[in-house]
Amino acid sequence: MKLAQVYSLTLAGNCDLKSIQKSAVLEGLSIDDVFNKTAVKIGREFQKGLLSFDDADFAINDLWSVMVDFTFTDEFKTKLPEPAYSIYDAFDQGEYVHKDGKDPIEHHTKRLLIEVIGST
Repeated sequence: MKLAQVYSLTLAGNCDLKSIQKSAVLEGLSIDDVFNKTAVKIGREFQKGLLSFDDADFAINDLWSVMVDFTFTDEFKTKLPEPAYSIYDAFDQGEYVHKDGKDPIEHHTKRLLIEVIGST
């Protein structure tokens, strides 16, 4: 399974650990690399305006659930992969109104994504 297929699975809410593992083997990557590359693609597609916040947030949450599943395997080391975790957190920050009164997507998600993956 190619990385592009993993990305498509997250958009549909159908990503699973077996798909991540297959992609890692096929692409010659670590599982962490597959998580990171997929998360970066989600973040960049959002930055480019190719994904709405809701679609990108949905996709990153799907990937997140697989990352959590991964923590229960023998392959998991000691921490969640970066920058995948930080990208998930950036979208999470856009899901609710903060006490600062600023637009959570504009002020938090977009700013954090630039910090994590740069601007496109």
